[in-house]
Amino acid sequence: MEPAQPNAIFMNIVKADSMTELLGEEQVRVILSEPLLMRLAYEDAEGWPVVQPVWFIFQDGQLLTTVEKGSRKAVRLQADNRCYFTIDTSGEGGTYGVRGRAHVSQSTDQHLAERILRASLRKYLGSEEGPTAEALLQDIAEGNLVVLHLQPVKYAAWKYPA
Repeated sequence: MEPAQPNAIFMNIVKADSMTELLGEEQVRVILSEPLLMRLAYEDAEGWPVVQPVWFIFQDGQLLTTVEKGSRKAVRLQADNRCYFTIDTSGEGGTYGVRGRAHVSQSTDQHLAERILRASLRKYLGSEEGPTAEALLQDIAEGNLVVLHLQPVKYAAWKYPA
């Protein structure tokens, strides 16, 4: 893991379980900068848990992602702004990740949505070009995105050595 850029926002980090190494703020920021999927959990209209993988950008202490206006995610998180997230991976460096509870707010600012989407394309695809990027950018052209702002209550972070 390489060092991430500093961010002045305080992160409340706790140990995920007794068998793991407690990660520091810099290590958590590095994980959040990696192209790992975030699994976003919330309740559907009938109270059942739903878990969806999403791309995200960590910025100013928030996890930001874009979704289509009127999507189930947008509608359910508007009705109940509580969610849970997890971001994790396993490989040569061991198994590590970050998870936690968050409160969600939404923004319809299309300039912000475009900025977050383009940053996500670079993070996850390495480029803003190609068929997937073009299809996703079409939502911006149509003004069809909302930005979900996840404000974590705390981060539970862990690392199991390789």
